[in-house]
Amino acid sequence: MYESKILLVMSNVVFSTAAALLVVALISRSFLARGTPDLLLFGCGVLLWGAAGTVGPALMTPGGNVAISTHNILACLSAFCQLTGTLLALKPPRPFNARHLPLALSYLGVLAVVLLVILLVVNGWTPLFFLQGEGGTLLRQIVLVSTIVMFSGAAAILRESDRQVPKVFAKWYALSLLLTATGLFGVLLQTSHGSALNWTARVAQFLGGAYMLVAAYASLSDPRRRINAPLLAEEPPGVEFLAKLRQQTPLGIVLRYALSVVVLASAMGLRLMLEAWGGYGLPTYITFYPAVMSVALLVGFGPGLLATVLAALAAIYWLMQPIGQFAAASTIDRVGVVFFLGMGLFMCLIAELYRRNRDKVAAYDREAALRESEKRLALAASATRIGMFEWDITSGRVYLTQTHEAIFGYAPVTAATTTTTATITATTEHDYHKLVDRIHQDDLPLVEAELLRCVQERNPLEVQYRIIWPDGSLHWVETKGVLQHDSDGTAIRMLGVIMDITERKRADEALRANRERLELALSSSKMATFDWDIVKGRRTWSDGVHSLLGTKPETFTGSAEEFFQIIHPADRSTVQAALAKAVESTGLYMTEYRAVWPDGSIHHISARGKVQYDNSGRPVLMTGICWDITKHKQAEKELQKANEELEARVTERTRELATALQTLQIETAERIHAAEVIREKEQMLIQQSRLAAMGEMIGNIAHQWRQPLNVLALQVQQLLMMYDYGKFTRESLNCNVSSSMDLIQHMSRTIDDFRNYFRPDKGKTEFELSGVITNTLTLIEDSFKNDRISIEIMSNDDPVITGYRNEFAQVILNILNNARDVLIEREISDPRVTISLSAEGDRAIVSIADNAGGVPEEIMGKIFGPYFTTKGPQTGTGVGLFMSKSIIEKNMGGRITVRNTADGAEFRIEV
Repeated sequence: MYESKILLVMSNVVFSTAAALLVVALISRSFLARGTPDLLLFGCGVLLWGAAGTVGPALMTPGGNVAISTHNILACLSAFCQLTGTLLALKPPRPFNARHLPLALSYLGVLAVVLLVILLVVNGWTPLFFLQGEGGTLLRQIVLVSTIVMFSGAAAILRESDRQVPKVFAKWYALSLLLTATGLFGVLLQTSHGSALNWTARVAQFLGGAYMLVAAYASLSDPRRRINAPLLAEEPPGVEFLAKLRQQTPLGIVLRYALSVVVLASAMGLRLMLEAWGGYGLPTYITFYPAVMSVALLVGFGPGLLATVLAALAAIYWLMQPIGQFAAASTIDRVGVVFFLGMGLFMCLIAELYRRNRDKVAAYDREAALRESEKRLALAASATRIGMFEWDITSGRVYLTQTHEAIFGYAPVTAATTTTTATITATTEHDYHKLVDRIHQDDLPLVEAELLRCVQERNPLEVQYRIIWPDGSLHWVETKGVLQHDSDGTAIRMLGVIMDITERKRADEALRANRERLELALSSSKMATFDWDIVKGRRTWSDGVHSLLGTKPETFTGSAEEFFQIIHPADRSTVQAALAKAVESTGLYMTEYRAVWPDGSIHHISARGKVQYDNSGRPVLMTGICWDITKHKQAEKELQKANEELEARVTERTRELATALQTLQIETAERIHAAEVIREKEQMLIQQSRLAAMGEMIGNIAHQWRQPLNVLALQVQQLLMMYDYGKFTRESLNCNVSSSMDLIQHMSRTIDDFRNYFRPDKGKTEFELSGVITNTLTLIEDSFKNDRISIEIMSNDDPVITGYRNEFAQVILNILNNARDVLIEREISDPRVTISLSAEGDRAIVSIADNAGGVPEEIMGKIFGPYFTTKGPQTGTGVGLFMSKSIIEKNMGGRITVRNTADGAEFRIEV
């Protein structure tokens, strides 16, 4: 008889508690997702089984009654939970709404039951279950038989459900329960604790725990995720790596066999550590069985068989006498080696059968899903305009139905039509990359990212994007698809549908814009909407109702009682009558009422609504709006009051208006008189300007005639002298007369020039600037020469302008006279005036500059104003530059400016 408490506890921790905790964790996640009571009972049953496997051996005492009693009671409770959960799973009841609390309370209850059983057994408050050397008592036999029956029943129910709809988890979990029941049957027959029969029964239970782990792993690896027991979990991180290991590539084969060697070496190291810790006497193959089973399940039959052979060789070389040789001296050791090799081969075969069965189930599911998908696609294609496609991921070929081609903007026939087994309609083959070219460049990254996510996460594809037709038009489409995988989990094909959602997108955009406009209108106009479900008596309000009724979102439910409580008592009957009238007859709801806010303030509300009816004519719903009309009501009252006050003040106001009219007539007469005075002054100013200009012209005429008169006087005196000296001849007389007549004609032309200058222009004419400048200079040339003022003309161009010739000449004359006056006044030693003619674009430029030192900055902005002069009242009127500015800017549409240069002032005329 062999008994090791450490070995027993560690074996149960690995094969019972660890497996139970993993399954419980997965069941808990599934319960939080589904909430059915059968999942809760499964979790409690598995947790009780794990506790039975660890707590019982931990309480091992001489005689074994405490450990056996604890183990048998907890195992019986576990079997009851497993059987009850299996029965409930056949027709699950209504799920829990709140799930975290029941889950926590159930597991806390399991812990409390375990502690209670330990307390009862340790204190001897339970009947005797086992006598060393005699076996179990009658009570123990009854408990164990009940437990075996319940485990076997649960396994049978799982197997029956597996035959109806194959499920990977149900197959392995039923096998786990049967092995557990078999182990308990061996425990039932044992008479001594630690006997060979007892260890055989323990091994059977350990295998049950191991197959419970297999069931959990199978549920995680099952691509369908349809598990009879509730192991709904995400793909574990190692599954994808293991799938790559199983691929038939040179690297995959090397990695598989290398993994078997690594696992076996780890098992050998763990075996030596256990022997060093617990002493000699440990079972030889205690760590090799789990290692072989793990390798066979994870990477296949060949690596599992290699691990079995290597484990046997390692046991012979390091653990059997003689140590360090490949020989077994004991017959028992040789038999043990043969038995281990047989068990290893058996486990590898079981693992291979599991793998093949899993592939068959996966193929069955794929075919069933494909058939179901084809049915749905056929129904959708017949009812709506939906295109279908099949994408062979490996070759990159895509098969499209004609509807799909039309959605993508292809011609009705673009290639040879080919019928595929994966679709229900005739399809056309296309290249994947050419299809991608039609996707809008801004949407292509989104489509590629969704495809990558679909492949990596094995989730259905659902994406919306834009495509560009050959004619350049833009269309919105929505693609939905599902992936199909091979036995290694590699995506090989996608089946899907495509829909043209251009109109839906436009409608959504229009709906969104209308909704935004409605929300903006409601918020800006302080309105609220309401819906009254007449059948259920339920009212719903938009958020704007709180600003109308003075309610708070956290307290106002919108019920009829709350609503009528807010309405003023005097208006409640009116509102009720309006509602009844709308529902019973008119279908239109129109009323006004007062709302009493919590602070006592009164607010007037206007409401409008419309009743909607079902097919039988029964009113089912009223929708409407309401808004605050308090200000409108206040405005009506104020308007009425204002009308009354207005009527009372009409007479008084009429008298005031009559008085004001009389006063206004007097003021008007005074203003007319003042305007006439101002007009007279302006006429006087204009006349003064004309007189001043005439005086200037008379002075210029005097300058122009003085020299010719002097010459003419000398010629007359010359005639007398020639006569006195006897030199008077006909020839000298003719010469003298000719010269005198030239002088007289020159003086006559001077009179004509001055008369033309003062003659008003009848209209705009075209004229050359150089001609106007020349004619103007002839009027003042002698006066400038008498004052020794030189005039220089610089002409880069001779532009022609349209305007009033004589008025323009008057402007030039005013500026030149002002320049002469300031040069004389300031006694400039070398006085000069420079006239420049040029053109800039379509404008003619005349610049008149002097060297008199410039205009003082303080009067620069005033010189073009009326009545402003620096010459004093005796010599200046202050209207010359004012009238010049009016002529250039108002009459001729030009501009006149002045600025100071280094030598003096410069006037610039642009026309």
